Amino acid sequence: MEAIDAVLGTDGRLLQVFLEQVSTPDAPDFFRNVALMEQSATSIREYHPFLLPGLLQTDAYAYALIRSGRPWLSIDTVRRLVAARAARRSVLAKEQRPVAWFVLDEVVLRTGVGGTDVMLEQFAHLLSLAEGGIQLQLLPADTRMHPGISPFRLLTFREQPTVAYSEHAWGGETTTESTHIETLALMFGGAQSAADDTVTSAAKIKALIDG
Repeated sequence: MEAIDAVLGTDGRLLQVFLEQVSTPDAPDFFRNVALMEQSATSIREYHPFLLPGLLQTDAYAYALIRSGRPWLSIDTVRRLVAARAARRSVLAKEQRPVAWFVLDEVVLRTGVGGTDVMLEQFAHLLSLAEGGIQLQLLPADTRMHPGISPFRLLTFREQPTVAYSEHAWGGETTTESTHIETLALMFGGAQSAADDTVTSAAKIKALIDG
């Protein structure tokens, strides 16, 4: 975009408009680039052991999660963070959306974020995503061992290296280091193989709603 700006002689105005359109000002600094990369990724693979990934969250789930996790934030700030997270979900609704595959520990669905009503709405949303082609697998609660340890995601692109993003207690970090990418890809594959298939996983979610 900087190169196009220079060729057209628009003195930075085109770049400024571009940044305004794609920026996520309410996302944490360490995550902002990852949120932007989601929009151009051809595939997104994510593993999470204890929470639903942001791309799968309803507004109510996100609100309850942020509110309980950071109770010192003002209500307006929490609402802005929820809105920023909701905006990210548009990537899953695009006509040319990325292949999206999520592996979650089953305990994620049994963590009562926000209470029964919030979780019921969240379960229904997950089923809707699954019916729409988003791949979702659950690792059974009695799984003794699998390669997943901490939350991570892999983003692939048409014309640039795969990017890995890993979360930790005080933020997160990205890498394109080939050895790290290979390790996380193997870990994701191991988690997939240990998890229930997508049909069984959807049936488990449906059973939670019915129950």
